[in-house]
Amino acid sequence: MKFSSRQKLFLTIAVSLTVLSFLSWVLAKLLNQAKTASTVLRGSAEKIFELEAKRKLADEMRILIKDRAEDLAKINKFFVDRERPVEFIENLEEVGKKTKNRVFIDFDEARSKGKNLYFKLTIEGSENSTRQYLKLLELMPYKVRVEDLNFQKMTISETPTFVRQPKGSEISLSHRLIVLIGVETL
Repeated sequence: MKFSSRQKLFLTIAVSLTVLSFLSWVLAKLLNQAKTASTVLRGSAEKIFELEAKRKLADEMRILIKDRAEDLAKINKFFVDRERPVEFIENLEEVGKKTKNRVFIDFDEARSKGKNLYFKLTIEGSENSTRQYLKLLELMPYKVRVEDLNFQKMTISETPTFVRQPKGSEISLSHRLIVLIGVETL
């Protein structure tokens, strides 16, 4: 079968259009895959950059913590160890001895939730010594908040005027200070 030149021309155009359409479809697929790959690569590059920044920050923090271990230890001393509050309680009692007051400490378990411990302190002594106790309480190296404060003058029937201490010193018991304090824990 012989094709006329016109038929050859149409056949060539038809084959060319078919091949061109197929190549266009392949090119569109390849461009779409390239776009997807580019998006994935861009996202991966961003994640790598972000992870590198986090690694650098972690390295800086590790060096900072290593260099500042002593400072961190000092900061940690501002907080009471929730599992071992004995040192804090002993400090409260020591302030009572220094200011010549009787100190009664009650742990408020109901309020002591989360990062705070609560104590009800009853300080008995002279007006000046109970005020001195309060001043020293504010100066303690802990993060202490006074939640409630009640300053009372005691009646004669509540207590004797003086109480003998083991070392022979006397404490004047004319005033009572009741303080609810909250202290932050680690």
